[in-house]
Amino acid sequence: LLKDLPGASELSATGADLLKEMHSFEAEQFEDWCRDTTDDLADEDIMLQTTGRLMHFDHGNGQLLVHYSNRLMGLMREVRQLSALGYSAPAPIVQAASTAKKFYRQAVILKQVAHFYNTIDTQILESQYVMLERHARALETI
Repeated sequence: LLKDLPGASELSATGADLLKEMHSFEAEQFEDWCRDTTDDLADEDIMLQTTGRLMHFDHGNGQLLVHYSNRLMGLMREVRQLSALGYSAPAPIVQAASTAKKFYRQAVILKQVAHFYNTIDTQILESQYVMLERHARALETI
């Protein structure tokens, strides 16, 4: 279309060089992501959140804690998006994302329950404490 214009071949060559550079940058970013994610998984902190208890009651501060990292949620999203773009993540990353996906629904529900439990004292009236105390104590024993 533009071949008859002066400097069109120069523009085409510059565009081709830019395209090569973008593909190179894209591949480098993917490799960096793979390396960083593999290092995170090797750290084991992130994976302990799917192999241990998902929730526990902290008797020190009376809080219900859920051990499902937001990083795991991000990992699932990243793997899904990169797969849609045509990238193949290494097997350990795909396996970790698959494991995270198995626990995701329950973890979200548990986080909602924990948030409700941890903030219920600011939401109920004094007269309601007596009615809820027995149920709260039963939940603490789980």
